[in-house]
Amino acid sequence: AMHNQRRLAALVGAMVLVCLASAGLALSVLYRSALDEQRLRLAEALDGQVRLIEAIARSEAAEIGRNADSAREATLRQVLDAHRRSRGFGRTGEFVLARRDGDEVSFALSQRSGSLPPLPISGPLGEPMRRAVRGESGSCTCPDYQGETVLAVYAPLPALGMGAVAKIDLAEVRAPFLAAAGIGGVFAVLAISLSAWLLVRFANPLIGSLEESEARNQAIVENAAEGIIAIDEQGLVEALNPAAARIFGYHPLEVIGRAVSLLLPAGSANGDDGPRAQRFGEAGVVSIGREVVGRRKDGASCPVEITVSEAPVAKRRLLTAIVRDLSERKRSEQEREQLHREAEKNARLAEIGALSAKIVHDLGNPLGGLSMQAQLLQRQVFRGDNGEGILKTLTEMMSTVRYVDSLIRQFREFARGHQKLELDTIDLGAFVEELARAWEPQAASKGVALRRSVVAGVPSLRADRAKLRRVLDNLVKNAIEAIDGPGGEVSIEVRFVEPGSVRLSVADTGAGIPQEVQIFRLFETTKPDGTGLGLVVSREIVLAHGGGIEFSRVEPRGTVFHVDLPVGGPTT
Repeated sequence: AMHNQRRLAALVGAMVLVCLASAGLALSVLYRSALDEQRLRLAEALDGQVRLIEAIARSEAAEIGRNADSAREATLRQVLDAHRRSRGFGRTGEFVLARRDGDEVSFALSQRSGSLPPLPISGPLGEPMRRAVRGESGSCTCPDYQGETVLAVYAPLPALGMGAVAKIDLAEVRAPFLAAAGIGGVFAVLAISLSAWLLVRFANPLIGSLEESEARNQAIVENAAEGIIAIDEQGLVEALNPAAARIFGYHPLEVIGRAVSLLLPAGSANGDDGPRAQRFGEAGVVSIGREVVGRRKDGASCPVEITVSEAPVAKRRLLTAIVRDLSERKRSEQEREQLHREAEKNARLAEIGALSAKIVHDLGNPLGGLSMQAQLLQRQVFRGDNGEGILKTLTEMMSTVRYVDSLIRQFREFARGHQKLELDTIDLGAFVEELARAWEPQAASKGVALRRSVVAGVPSLRADRAKLRRVLDNLVKNAIEAIDGPGGEVSIEVRFVEPGSVRLSVADTGAGIPQEVQIFRLFETTKPDGTGLGLVVSREIVLAHGGGIEFSRVEPRGTVFHVDLPVGGPTT
């Protein structure tokens, strides 16, 4: 506040000085003009007097004849007689005549002073007349015969052998201007006082408002939780608040005037390669919420989020970086991720445990059946039965073994979790044809039509052939099993869905999936003795390829599964 009051006082003082200087300059110009005009009037008056005296002298010389002294005396008498009747001009103006007598100047006429004593030709007084009697002409501002500073015009008077001077006191010339300056000064003081009073009256509330606003903004900046850094056009730190200093571990004075790259990596302060003058564009936001790695005073890295804005300040560009310390948030995120991974791991272990119990239970029946079939086979061999009976028993045993193998393989796939892919280039047309031929016998045995359709121009696919076959085998198998009797239909279709992606669809006209069944979750299945493991593993395989799998219900009955895969394979 005191600083602003001093600035206001300085402003008033400057206003006073400007007013006084302007008035003084105006008076000075007017005074010089008046002085020049007065000099011109004196010169005209002196010239008129000289011409008149010379005319009288010529007239007297013509009447008297060749006696020059008598003519000069007669002329001088007339001139003196005429000028003694006049009191000069103005208050101090007069016409003076004098002649040189050896080393002295003898005055013949002074309209103001009457008879004057002689002056030495080389003395300090009477400078205008001393020049005139020496035959010089001109003007000067110098002391007269009484030592008064006068404005004088002088000239020789050859007709009388004298010098003539027309002069006026310089004080008389100055007097109107001094009076005007006094009156003007009084009015100027009044006007300046009134102006200063009005300025203070109206400026103080504005200054108070500005001070309040400045204090409020300063408090906001100083107490902000986020760091605030002001950066100039050369990329140097102009200012930073305490929060920014705390984030990077510096005292503000250690950073001000140094490159911002001391705190932030190159490119983070303006969205490209550092805040340089040539990078400054239109005012506005340069970058929003960029996460970068800052550098603390101790050399440690610190994750920060910065928002950079740019604005013109005093005909130059200034960047303002808002810096938010992400260290605590990153630690919290890492802890949450770790907890999430552990929770997922525990959930998966729980699922594996539940699935193990389910599989152990499910394996009981086929293993018991397998044991009974083995005993039957043993009796058939001992009895010497024919080959047809033994072959039938072996076929049933192989079917049971395949079921057990499938169950164990799916469990192993699920328990492994991470899907390791061995990518290959797959011709989808040939792949679908091979798939359809493999499942046609089973479909035909149930009276189900198996159709396939591959859109022309579908490119080859980068994928793990064995795992993709496992996904499609599971979908086709489920589709065939979902159809209760003959007359149903299963279709396999391949087509584009968007650039760089293909869709493999398996549709059936079976009973469909009830709304309450949440497939792709363990133990969620439409089969009485199923585990839902096949679709869970299929989903994990598809996700490992960078794709997606979904299903939809088809009215009036049926289901369609869609597998979307990137043509070029997984990106990571």
